Order: sequence, then C-alpha cells, then structure tokens
Amino acid sequence: MKTKNLNKSCLAIAILFNLILSNKAFSQCSSNGNNTNDEYISRVQLNTINNTSGVGTTSIGYSNFTGISTDLTQNSNYTITVTPTWTGTVYPEGFAVWIDYNQNNIFTDPGELVFSNAPSTASPVSGNFTVPATALTGSTRMRVSMKYNAIPTSCESFSYGEVEDYTVNIIAATPYNEISVTGNATNINDGDTTPSTVDGTDFGTADIAGGTVNQTFTISNTGNINLNLTGAAPYVTITGANAADFTLIANPSTPIAAGGSTSFTIQFNPSATGVRTATISFANDDTDENPFNFNIQGTGIVPPPCGTTVLHNADFETGTDGWSLGNILGNDAYRVTNATWSYSGNSSLVVRDNSGNSSSFDSPIFNFTPYDKVDFKFFFAPNSMDSSYDGSGTKTYSEDFLIEYSNNGGLSWTTVKSFESGQIARKTADFETSNSPIFYARTVSILATDYTFSLTSRFRVRCDASDNDDQVFIDLVTISGTSFCTPTTGPGGVSSNLDLWLRGDKIDGYGVTTDGTNISTWVDNGKGNNATTTVTGQEPVYRNNATDNINFNPIIEFENDHNTAGADMTYINNRDELSGSSGFNSNDMFLVVIADPTITTSMYPLDTFTSSDPLGDSYAEDVTGVGFGGYTQRLSGEYFTYCIGVSNEISPGNYGGYGRGDTSGSNNYNNFNIINVRQNSGNTDMEMYLNANSVSTSLNDISLYAPVNNRKYWLGRSQYYNGSFDGKIAEVITFNSRKNDGASERRRIETYLALKYGITLGVNGTAMDYIDSNGNVVWNATTNSGFNYDIAGIFRDDASNHEQKQSKSINTSSVVTIGHGNITSTNSNNTYSFDNDRDYLIWGHNNGALSGSSVLSVNLGASSTSVTTLFDRRWKIVESGNDVRDVKVSIPTSVLPAKASDEEYAIVVSNTSSFGTNDIVDVIPMTVNGSTYETWYDFENTKYFTFGIASRVTGKYNVEFSAGDFLVGEDVVNLNSSYTVSAWVRNLGNGGNYVSKGNAYNFEVRSNGRIRANINGTNYSESATTIADTYWHHVAYTYSGGDLRLYIDGVEDGNSPISGVAIPVATTDHFAIGVNYIDKSTISNSFNGDIDEVRIWDRVLTQNQIQYLMNQELENLSGTVDGLYLPQTVTLNEATSLPWSDMQAYHNINEFYGTTVVDGSGHKNWVRIKYLVTGKNIMDNQAAPLPYTTTTNGTWDNNSSWTNGAEQYIPGSASIVDPTITVDWNIVETSHNITMDNIGLPAGNNQNRSVLGLFVTANELELSGDTSTNTGNGLTVTHYLKIDGKIDLEGESQLIQTTDSDLDPTSSGSLERDQQGTRDLYTYNYWASPVGVINSTTNNNSYTLPNVFRDGSNPAAPTAINFITNGYNGTSGSPIGIADYWIWKYANQSGAYADWQHVRSTGSLLPGEGFTMKGIANTSGNVTLEQNYVYQGKPNNGDITLPITANNEYLVGNPYASALDAHQFIIDNAPTIQGSGATTGTLYFWEHWGGGSHILAEYQGGYATYNLSGATPAASLGTNDPLVATGGTPTKLPGRYIPVGQGFFVKSEATGTIRFNNSQRVFEKEGGASSIFMKSANTSQTTSVYNSDNRLKIRLGVNTVNGIHRQLLVTQDSHATAGHDWGYDGEITESQMDDMYWMIEGNKFIIQGTDVIDVNTVLPIGIHTDDAGNNTFTIDALENVPDNLDIYILDNATSTYHDIRANDFTINLPAGEYLNRFSMVFSTTSTLGVEDNILAEEINVYYNNSQESIVINNPKLHSITTVKLYNILSQEIFSETEIETSAYTTLKTGKLSTGTYIINMKTDSGEISKKVLIE
Repeated sequence: MKTKNLNKSCLAIAILFNLILSNKAFSQCSSNGNNTNDEYISRVQLNTINNTSGVGTTSIGYSNFTGISTDLTQNSNYTITVTPTWTGTVYPEGFAVWIDYNQNNIFTDPGELVFSNAPSTASPVSGNFTVPATALTGSTRMRVSMKYNAIPTSCESFSYGEVEDYTVNIIAATPYNEISVTGNATNINDGDTTPSTVDGTDFGTADIAGGTVNQTFTISNTGNINLNLTGAAPYVTITGANAADFTLIANPSTPIAAGGSTSFTIQFNPSATGVRTATISFANDDTDENPFNFNIQGTGIVPPPCGTTVLHNADFETGTDGWSLGNILGNDAYRVTNATWSYSGNSSLVVRDNSGNSSSFDSPIFNFTPYDKVDFKFFFAPNSMDSSYDGSGTKTYSEDFLIEYSNNGGLSWTTVKSFESGQIARKTADFETSNSPIFYARTVSILATDYTFSLTSRFRVRCDASDNDDQVFIDLVTISGTSFCTPTTGPGGVSSNLDLWLRGDKIDGYGVTTDGTNISTWVDNGKGNNATTTVTGQEPVYRNNATDNINFNPIIEFENDHNTAGADMTYINNRDELSGSSGFNSNDMFLVVIADPTITTSMYPLDTFTSSDPLGDSYAEDVTGVGFGGYTQRLSGEYFTYCIGVSNEISPGNYGGYGRGDTSGSNNYNNFNIINVRQNSGNTDMEMYLNANSVSTSLNDISLYAPVNNRKYWLGRSQYYNGSFDGKIAEVITFNSRKNDGASERRRIETYLALKYGITLGVNGTAMDYIDSNGNVVWNATTNSGFNYDIAGIFRDDASNHEQKQSKSINTSSVVTIGHGNITSTNSNNTYSFDNDRDYLIWGHNNGALSGSSVLSVNLGASSTSVTTLFDRRWKIVESGNDVRDVKVSIPTSVLPAKASDEEYAIVVSNTSSFGTNDIVDVIPMTVNGSTYETWYDFENTKYFTFGIASRVTGKYNVEFSAGDFLVGEDVVNLNSSYTVSAWVRNLGNGGNYVSKGNAYNFEVRSNGRIRANINGTNYSESATTIADTYWHHVAYTYSGGDLRLYIDGVEDGNSPISGVAIPVATTDHFAIGVNYIDKSTISNSFNGDIDEVRIWDRVLTQNQIQYLMNQELENLSGTVDGLYLPQTVTLNEATSLPWSDMQAYHNINEFYGTTVVDGSGHKNWVRIKYLVTGKNIMDNQAAPLPYTTTTNGTWDNNSSWTNGAEQYIPGSASIVDPTITVDWNIVETSHNITMDNIGLPAGNNQNRSVLGLFVTANELELSGDTSTNTGNGLTVTHYLKIDGKIDLEGESQLIQTTDSDLDPTSSGSLERDQQGTRDLYTYNYWASPVGVINSTTNNNSYTLPNVFRDGSNPAAPTAINFITNGYNGTSGSPIGIADYWIWKYANQSGAYADWQHVRSTGSLLPGEGFTMKGIANTSGNVTLEQNYVYQGKPNNGDITLPITANNEYLVGNPYASALDAHQFIIDNAPTIQGSGATTGTLYFWEHWGGGSHILAEYQGGYATYNLSGATPAASLGTNDPLVATGGTPTKLPGRYIPVGQGFFVKSEATGTIRFNNSQRVFEKEGGASSIFMKSANTSQTTSVYNSDNRLKIRLGVNTVNGIHRQLLVTQDSHATAGHDWGYDGEITESQMDDMYWMIEGNKFIIQGTDVIDVNTVLPIGIHTDDAGNNTFTIDALENVPDNLDIYILDNATSTYHDIRANDFTINLPAGEYLNRFSMVFSTTSTLGVEDNILAEEINVYYNNSQESIVINNPKLHSITTVKLYNILSQEIFSETEIETSAYTTLKTGKLSTGTYIINMKTDSGEISKKVLIE
C-alpha cells in the first residue's frame, strides 16, 4: 500500500490554489495531482511533440504546456507515448489522454478519450488513436493525465500524480484516395512478384484437361475521396508469359467510394503443365500505386491414372460397419462398447480364444481388381494374450492373432500376417502380453503380384489363443487400394523401374506447401508408395525457407532426439516418423540428406531410411536400411552404414549380420550429401557412394547379404526403434533394378540431384561430367579443367519434371549465386521459367583468391577508358540446350575486399579465360541488396566471368549511335499515369528509337524525321515537325490524363496534344536507349545519330520547367532538382519545387563504371554499353548544348563561333516547330569576342534575342548597332546573367532583364552603352545612368560621374572625361571636358527652384536618380548638334527604389540599359487599395531648346508631359520657373518608352517609394515616336508623331498675347472619368506668364482623360494672361476623331459657340485669370436625355465616410440591380447584386484607403456613375 505523510491543511490549500489557477488560465475544466514527490510525467511524445519535463511546472501536479503544439490530420493515425518517472519506489500508475475534438471546452464527449492504460509499472506506455474526420479544425486542447493506482478522469483532482495540457492543431485531411488489394483477406502489395497461396496469388494446381481454379481479389479504397479505375473497361488487364491461362470472369466496378471496395475474379485454366505465370494490372488514380501490379501463378498438372483410394473406414461406434462374424452362431467374436479398450471412441470389435471361424470378424467384400496393392491398417489392444519364456529367455509359448485374406468371398482364407504375444524387450513379440490396455497400430499390405485380387476380396481378423479371456480389441480399420503409377518422368529422366520418388519440392505430388507445415503425407512421385504418419503427432516439419533449404529447395525436417530413442512396437508414439507399405528397394537408392548432430562412431544411431529383412521376423530388432553413427555395431568406426536384418552379438563386441559402411572418417555427413546405395552388378554385395565418390570402405558378413525388393519402409525410425533421425531429407529415390553406369542412367540421376541441390559430383576441383536427361554432356570436366570447383547450375529438365531456377554450390568455398531472372528466398518463389526443355547453365571456378591486382582497361571512346582491378578467382560458365535468358548473379558482401567511395564492385565477362582487353564482353557494376551485391546478365554459350573493383570514369560525353550500338538497362523503368520523357537527340538520317522499354513504350524519330510515340503497341500520331537538319534538338514528351504532349526545343509541336493515350503497361522488358530491346535476339529500330541527357520523370514537367532545364545538366540538391549550370539560388528557379525522387532515371552520359553508364537519379537504373557485344567505343565528347559555349571569336549567328556549332542550332534562333517564334530559353556562355546581330530573327522579335541564362566571361559580347541610323539589337535575359567580361551595346542596342531575372552580384565585368546628349555647352540634358560602380559583391551600386561616364567621341575607344571643376564651360578637346558645375540633382525636394542639389563630379548618385549636365562646345545656337557619351559600369537590374515625401518632386531617370515602359512605371507607382500612389501618375521631361547663355533668365526650355492619356510638348517660350525667360520652340514629344539614360521628373501625392523594376524594361529603339530622348534635334515634329495609339485624342492649342503656345490634350479612355483620374489627368507644374489648362474639380491640368466625349460632354478650360490682347484657340491635332464630331469653344460669358474644328477662335481678353469662362463642348445645345435627368434627380448616391458605407436615397423605389465601387485604376473594389428595394439603403464596404473612387449603379431605369472622395 502506498502511503504518504501530507499535511491536510496544506493539501487543501494546494488543491484550492490549483483550482483557482487552472480555472483562471483555461476555459477547460481543471485537473491536477496534489503530490508529485514520488512520481510525475517526465516525457510526452506525439508526432512532433517530444517534451521532457520535471514535476508540475505551472503548479503542484499540473503543467501548462499549451505553448507546445503539433499538427494532427483528420483521418490519420498517431501514437502517443507517456513516460513516468518515479523518484523512489515504483508504483502502479494509470494513464489517460483526451483531445477536445469539438472544441467545446470539455473532454467528456464520445471519442475524446483517445488513450487509457490500466495501472501498471510499465514505462513508457503508449497507444494509437485516429483523429476522427469530424474533428473541428484549428487549435484545441490535449490533456495527459497520470494517476496513482487508477485510471484518471478528465476533470478530477487526485492525490498522487500529474496532469499536463498541450495544444494540438487539427488540420483538414488532404483529399486523397488510397488503394488496397487483398486476396483471401490477406494484403497484396503493389509490385508483388512472389505469388503465394496465402493471399491467393498462387492458384495452386489445376488439371490441364479442363480443370479450373477461381480466385477473387478485392480492391478497397482506404482514402477519403473516390478511387477511380482509369483504364478501359473491364479495367483489369492480364499480361505476361502465360496470360492466356488466366481469364477475368467477374469485373470490378468504378468509382470506389471512400471506405468502399469492389472485387474481381480471375479463373486459372492451364494450357500446359508446370508453373504458369502472369501479371495482373489495373490503372487507377492513386498517386503512388498506379498502375497497381502483382504477379500470379498456378500449376498445370495431369492427374495420374493411379494413386491411393480409401475403400473402407470403420470405427464401430454405431455398429459393425459391415463387418460380420466369422460364425454367426459363435460367441468368440463380438462388438463391444468399452472406452478403455477402444483406441478411438467407445466401441471396438473383439476376437478371442481359438475357435476358428467363431473367433473371427470378416470385412465387407471389395473389388480389388483395379489395384496393385491393398493396405489393411488397424489399431488393436491385446488383453491377456499369454506368452512364456524359459530360463534362458527363449520364448516357449505365445498366442497370436492373424490377418487373413480371401479372394472368394470367404470360402477360403490365406494368412497374410500373424502377430505374436510376448515381451517386446526380448525382441520376440509383436505386442506385449498384458492385462492392461496397450494400443498398437499396424498396416498389412498385399500385392497383386503375391495375391489374387478379385471382385470378392475381403479380409478377416482371427484370434488364435487359448481361452475366452484371450482377447484382441480391433478399432479404426482403414482399407486402401493403390494403383501403381507408371512414371513418365524420373530423376535425370530415368523412369525405368522407378519405384519410390519422394521429393521435397513436390510434397503433394505437384509442388511445395507452406513453410512450417506438419507433414502427414509425403506423396510418392514414383509408383505411388506414399510416406505417411501412423497417427497424428508424428509429423516431421516442412521447411521451405532461405535458412533451412538446400540450394533453395525445401526439405523435410525430422526433429527427433536420437539419444532418447527406444524400443517401440506400438508405432503410435509422438516421434517424427513416416512410413510406406512398399517401395524400399536395395537395387538402387538415392537420398539427399543431412544429419544435424555431429556424426561420430560412438553416437546413438540415426535410423534414416529403413525397411525389414524379408526373412526376418516382424518383431525383430531389424535395422535393414541406412543410418548414421553407430548404426549397426557390426563395423568398427562406422559413420554411415547400409545393413540387412538384426545385429546378432556373436561374442562381446562382435556382431553378425550383413553390413556395408563408411568407416574412413574422411567424409563429412553433416553436409547435405547425395547418398547412393545399390547392389553391385553381380547382386552379391552393396556399393555405397557419397556425391558419386565410392565410400564402401568396410564389409561385414557378406554371407548374409540378400536383396530387398519393394518392402515396407520407414523414414526417421526402424522396425524396432522409434524415431531417432535428427536431420533433414530433401529427396528419396529407389529403383527396383540397378541403374546402368554412365550417361545412360546413373550419371543422369546424379547430375539431376547435384545441380538441384548444389552438390559437386566427385572431388571438388576435379569433378565429373554432368549429363542431362537426354544423355548430353552439359559440363565436361575435361574440357573445363581448371574450373571444376564448386560446380552449380540452373536448368529445366522436363523429363525430370524440374526447373532449378536459382543455385549456389553448398560448398563452403562457394560465393556465387545465380538465379533465372531473379534470386528469391526459395526456388519455388522464383516466378521465372525457362523457355525450353533441357536448358542448362552451369558454372565452376578456378579456386583463385577473391581479390587481385591485375588491371583491365576498356576503351569506351572519346578518350574515356574504363579501369577495373580483377579478382584472381575466375569462373567458367557454360550454356547448353537453348538460350537461358537473363539471370541474376549475386555475391556476398562479406567476401569482397574493401573499395573506395568512387569505386564499384563489378562483374567482368570475357570471351576467353585470359580476360584480355579485346576479349571483354561486359564490365557491369553490381548493386547492393541487403548483404549481397548483385546484377543481371545473359550468358551466351561459353563465357568466363570474375569480379573486380571498377573505378569511376567521369567526363562530358554523349553516345554516338550507329548500327548495332545501343544502351540497355533495368526492367523497372515503368511509366505511370503522369510522366515526362526527354532527351537531346541528333538525327543523322534514319532516326530510330531514342528511348524505349519493349512493348510498353517506344519514343522514336522516324526515317522521315518526324517524332512518334508507341504506347502498348499502338502507334500515335507523328509530330508535325521534322527533325532532319543534323542538329541537336531537345525532345520531351509529357503525359497526364490521357493527353500526350510533345515539346521540341521547348516548343509544343503542332500535332500536340494527342488525346486518348493509354498508360504504358508495366512490363519486365528492359529499358533501352538508342534501340528497342526485347532481348538479345530481338533488337530493332536502332537509332542513327547521337543521344544525350535522357531523363525519365514520374511527373509532368510544365513547359517552363522543360525550357529551364533543357540546356543544363541536373543535380540532386538536398532532395530537390537543381540545374547544374545556373545557381540554385536563382530567383526564377523553375525546378525548385521538383522533388529529386520524381526523377526515375537520369542518363547524362557523364559517368561510367566498367562498361556501364551511371544513372544520375540515384535509383541505379544504369544502362550497359553494347550489352553482350565486344567493342564499347561508342562514347563521343559531349556536343549537345549543355549549355551553349563559344569556341572562337566571331558572330553570334555563325555556327563556327560555337563549340560543336556545326551540330547545333544558333541559341535564341527560330524554332523548327514554328519559324515565327524563337527559342528564348537557351543558356549561353561566351568566352570569346562575339558580335550579335539579330537581323535574321523572325520579324516579331523586333531584333530582340532572348536567352534564359547568359555567362559573359573574360570576353566582349558586342550587340551591333549604329546611332546615326537608330539601329541596334536587343538582348533579353529572362532568368540569370553573370558578366565577368563586357557587354557592349552599340548604337541603339539594349540589355533587358525580365521580371525576377537575376544579375549575379558576384559579376565583376561591365556593360558599355552609348547615349547622345546636346553638344551645346549652354544647354542642359536630364540624365540617368544604367550602370553603377563595378564590384564583385553587390548590384545597383551608387556612383560618381567619373566612375561611369566616358568620352564617346570615338565610340570604339571611349576615354575618361576631363571633369572641369573650376569653370562653367565644357571643352571639346580630347578628351572632352565637362564643367561639373552644371551637374545637379533634385532628390525628393519641395518643388522650389532653390532646392536643386549640387552634385558636381564628386557627388554620389543613387541608381534611379537623375542629374543635369551641359554640353562641351559653343554651337552658336545650333542645339541640334550631339555629343556621344559612353556609360561604362556594372549594369543595374531588378528592383530599384527611391523614397519620396508627399507633394515633393524627384528628378529620376531610367536606371536600366534598356528602354523603360512609362505606362508600366506609372502603374507600378500607382495608388492601391492599401494607400495613395507615390507619384501623381504624370511624368515631366525637360527640353532645353535655346538660350545660348548660362544665365538662368535667358534659358529657353520647358517640360513636356506624359501620362496614361498621352503626351504633350513643353510650352513654347515656356519656362519652368518665373525666373527663367521665354524663347525658342520645343521639338520633342515624349513617347511611351523612356530611352536609356533619360531623366525625368515625378511628383508625389503621398509619402512612399518610387519603384523601378524589370517588368518596366522593354526593347524599344530611339528614333520613332514611341521612344524619344529629350534633347533638341533637327527632326521636325509632325502630326504623325501623335498617332501612337487608337484612342480618341484632341490636342487643343492656344497662342497667347505674349507669344506663348500651350497644347492641352484630352483623351477618351474607358478607364477615366469626367472627374480627376490618377494617371490620366496631368497636373500643370509650371507657371508661365500666359497659360491655358483644363479645369478639373478646381485644379489645373495639361492632360485630361475622360471616359465619354459626346454631345453631352463639357470640358472646362482655364486661361490666364499677363497682358491684355488677342489670344487664339486652335486645334493642334486630332487623333482618331470621327468626322462627325463637332468641337466648339463655348464662351460662357456670351453664351456663344465657336466651331474650333472649322476655324481658330481668337478673343481679346483683358489681363487676368479666367477659370470659368471657357469650355470645350461638342454640341451647341444640351442633349442630356430627359430620362437620365429624371433618374439623377430621383436617386441620390454618396459615400458616408463615418459609416464606411455607400448610402442610396431612393424615394421613388427604383429597382437597383448592381452597385459597384472602382478605384481610379478601374480595379473593382466592391460589388453588391442583392439589393433590397428601399427608400434608404446602406451598403457596408469596410475600411478603404483614402482616395478618389467611382460608384457605378445600374437600375431598372438606367445607369448612374458618380465620383466620390473617401477619407
């Protein structure tokens, strides 16, 4: 009893404290232990929870570990483990765990107690539970409780123990289906190749003459969604060698619901004898078991017209069972009910006394004529059957009973056997004289050769005693008739005079049985003399397992203790014994046997296979037969002996009786041996052989020799002694004639046994010839001299009715196992079959060492040489008969010498024993399988093999295929329901298979150059594309959902996809490259050309993934796929989500062991180079573009510039699939001076070439171009760029990197780009730099102008600029001089002129910042003259940001070496739902067109404006500040694409970030309207410049009284409204003396966007003038304006309309500002519809900021169908369609960012749009 001393008041306080604390902390009920001094929970483990703790950490007996959690998935099973700790005495503890699945804060709901354990001292305790599907998702509480001596409840406070609370997060079960297949209620694994009767995959035996066996299999779905059988009905396919023998007779159904099942039935109807095999397969949508496959087999038999039939059974329980009294008037025979004297049950027959017929019982009459032998088996118990002995022990009197036979119905009788009473110990009695019941069993046999069998045959039992009390009780009578078989097969094909043939591998006459089965009958495959037990309990054990078998064949194990064997004449003991009523023949007998105890001469004998002396007594100590140890005492020093009869002691230690034995002591009987005992040719003596070696060393009493023919036999015992044999017997054979020596008979038998059981005939190393059943020599010991050690073999011999499918010599020196097709645990489990009768494959070795130093070199081609160190032990292997196909070769790891990590154990096969370089057929690495290394091989005719250590050969290679060249690999590369197969191929004319697997799949280039797939024997459509240009092309097929897609060089073929394609059936054909390989004699469709980089994926690759990976080799990087060339850290790594495990096979042809190409997938699906053929030099140096590399200086589009360029298409060139598009995803490395000109690309490319990755090493990559003609080329890099050399962008050439394309920060090279500015030393340009300072650590570096700016007067040789720091004028010398005084920036300033920041030549600029700079020469006002400058530095890339404050301005610029899309830049800096935009959406471009002075007041320039509505030029004579005078004429209109180096102003509307990114980069050359560098030029502006898009645009100009010309733009755009629109309305930022502007919501704009321009549109105009006078309104240009659109200027003061489209409108205005007087209208009268006016008056809609709601006043109760809210970018923010008709409606929108929004409302009477301001 556990007792504690605990103060009760303290305990009460503790309890109260814990209750308060627990209830306060958690909403669940509280629970705790009140004392943890003796025990506590020290560890809890569940999924990822593994918490080790001390006593209660939160309070006494309680720990709050809710901060520790794990995820548990619905429908998933978990194990929870709780470990207690006792501080002293170990007490019994009870445990319980609860999870609050429904999250209602209690633990008492059904199913929430997930584990409990009754009190015990076990540690730890654990249990499993499944999370129910109904468990609520999310975090919930788990409680773990341990209580002393009881199971706790969830909410109790108990005396001793602890409670711990945890958090578990229930997550929804991922929808999945899971297939499960069973047979006989036993699980069958996908891919099961070992048929078994247990799961029904082994159908057992069936008669080939119409016998059938049906087996039903069940498909279950243990997942939580439907499982679909996806193949064509009836869904189940049967393939394989003997598929026709199996028929689907009941079909499964589909779909299979979650938790449901369906079944199908297969019928086996064999067409031939022997094992018949097939494969069951059915496609399904289980993700990892599709298709589901398993092997099945059955055995076809021909039932013999022979065997044993039970004619009669009698137990006498209900009567005499047809037995009759010998004399119906007599009383000495009767039926009695007396359980004491009945062997079974209560009744038996009694015969007594000696009154003749009256003392007998007669059996029923039988027809014995059909039989050759009749056995009469019975049990008896004698009572008072007297006997007597004299003083010398001689029996003087006995009584007996007789078994008699009559062939005439009982008219006359013949005694068959009499049984005498007496003393068994004296060896003189069949049974003991006793008055107590002792039961005996006997079988009496009669043969048709000795007795006449008739239609009226019967037996009788008669007593021959003396008194009525002399009784024999007879019980359990069985009469059996045996028709002897006439064997048609025999060991070695020897069936003549075959009498007895007991085979462990045909225990039931047909095949094996289950390992561990107790054997009551061992069926005789000879005449039918079966070996049986007498009674239950005597069964030896059937062993068919890897440990007990002999050479993989089963044995019968007798487990007797020979030391305790004793006299036994009852035959009903419980020792392991079998017996047969006939079949023992001394003429010639063979046994395959091993004794388990160590055989010595003094040991108690092992009675093995025995009979009886035909002249002896049935009760004698008869040991006729063979046995081990001191078996007979007749021979001195006997180990194994054959004898006849009893051993009579003639004198002390001197025994008589015939005996022939082995007394040499030189033979090992504790090995499995073939023992052959036979009569000599003169029938005068016996001969004894051990493994065909004579061991007849000793003889005793030759005078007593006698033949023994067709006698009763025992296995495991002898006549007098009970079971003594302790060992294993595999086979017993007897013949009733002596077999001829040599090839005709005896050697055939020995060969059969030797090869079957792995036993070497003769002397190991010398051996003997081995002969097949037809007399052919299959191993010639002379021819094979030197290789006669450890001979073993596999074979099929129909005359022997045997296939030995796998073999290993049982000699201890043997190390090699070879199996036909496979090596399994047992011969019977090997499902492979030989193709032909008398196919033999036999091997032996030279006994050399399993190591060596000789080195073998094999030339693989292309300077690749395989090197292997050979072992000294060499094997010779001989194939006889027909072809023995692929075998598995295995060798234990333990016998192999050590190897390095870059070496592999390999099998080496040679045509000669010398293993010369030119003789080598194959060098194949072996794969580890448990404790062995193994591989498969097809040995042809006579070969030699050894093992060695192969060194790794690495390099960059591809395979160069010509006729007869191929690679062949494993048989497991099957394609499932989702796959990708890709390769680089180079077709040199005739095409052929480039990847195949027998009839499952073939991917080929046809002779016409088109690509085709053949799946399951069906040819599918050819490609529309032809590969016939002798270039390398990347070809990839993907498959999913029945659709097969083809990509050539990453472009989908015109005939792709092909629908309705089946899943390739899993086959055992070999995977091959460059050929279709069924077997060595069925090789077809050889590829003519080169192949490289073969990849087999168990998944569909996307087109992007195919493109990303095609130009680079692959590697396994921490379980994921990585391109070997591009860094894994590339932002746009398309492969980052690809698990490496989905790569089933990967052949990059870069690594070899021996003559085998390594599979880079890690699955060891290696391929063999020209398997079975000498001459392996088919490797060539890698020529596929992996990636593209240069080989010499030259032009990009010249093949000779590229490594292997004659075999490759130009990177980034037009696709052969579609010549209008280009292959934009090549990876290229240039290491030579290369010039790129893209004039040859398709027109759609606009001379822009794209690559996926580009490495510019120590070289120059020049993009040709000419500034004077505005020509140049684009280079786009989509993923990765590394520059360690130089990229020279000549002319208008540009470098583009797309979104997320990386510039490697370790790049140490540079980019060079020209740009032209004004030459005039008085004139500004606004600049920005596309490059920064060069380093090898960072990108987007800041710079000073001397870092990056060069004098480009000679573009071919830019020089450093002389930055003048002490003057204002630049200089035009060499080098040119730049006055750095004029280098300024305006970085996030208020807008005041005084805020310009002086940079000069020493100030630093950030990427993206703009700067000002003047020219170098006085051009006398000709500002169109240009100066060429060169940027030189590390190019900018990716995201570039600059901070900006609300209402400030920032001079920024294009930071990239390409044009910048102004639209995208504006949008990327737009307001979002999260907040206002960082800019106003309008860009301002300075143009300085005159002045000829450094004096600010004399500058002539202005700001052109650009936004989403379009562009306007600067005002003529305009200024950017009141201090600047007017004058000159602007010449430039900004385009959508901002050129390289162009600076411009932005203005902010909110504090935020100015964003540049790669999505804004485009290739657009200067010289057109779309891309204009804002410098004065001699090009004139025309109206054609305006027409840059198809939107309606009106350009309204004004010529003011002071000569100012201002152009306003209004654009019709559906994204704009009549109010202020961000990005579409451009605010004026200048203050001219005279100016004009659009008035929008009280503010002034140069550009306006609106969604409607029609007769109802009114566009207010503001104007101001400094002086009175005439001002003229004019149309500068109309773009896309319909002819019927009238345009008027409305003077509101006079209400007059002026047709501005017909004539200019001039008006004299006094000086001043006119903000409400003028408007542009499109009709002289209002055309607003009556209905629209009414609707607008009847419904009022607005936004209530305090309620965050749209409010609708609808007093007329109009039906409102939809209300939508848009931001100024036309993004839908809110939508409501279910609106109740009500006078007042509020629609809650939730919190919105400050800004302008548009409400659009549709009603039954029309539509209303309204702009609202949300604050």
